[in-house]
Amino acid sequence: MLNAAFGNQHSARVDIYFNGNRQTNEQRFDGLKRRKEAIEAEIGESLVWQRLEHSKDCRISQVRDGGINDAPEALDELRKWMVKQLPVFRQVFGHELQKLAAV
Repeated sequence: MLNAAFGNQHSARVDIYFNGNRQTNEQRFDGLKRRKEAIEAEIGESLVWQRLEHSKDCRISQVRDGGINDAPEALDELRKWMVKQLPVFRQVFGHELQKLAAV
């Protein structure tokens, strides 16, 4: 699942979130993490890789400083960034997940 969200620590993020079956989530996450350098090169920056050990879920995100209570101009910039990055995540992670499924 692709998301654009605001976090608790004055952060905004775009992420791919795996929920559902724990084993499947962890297999996907671990397979993607083995390609971390290539994925981050395609995205254009470092990502936050969270296996969420106390949950069945996993998340890989790109994070920016900013919050829902920011000034309208700042929120507009965050919105533009989120809208720009969501298709990038869909393309990069879609391609990477297809490669994993073919193995």
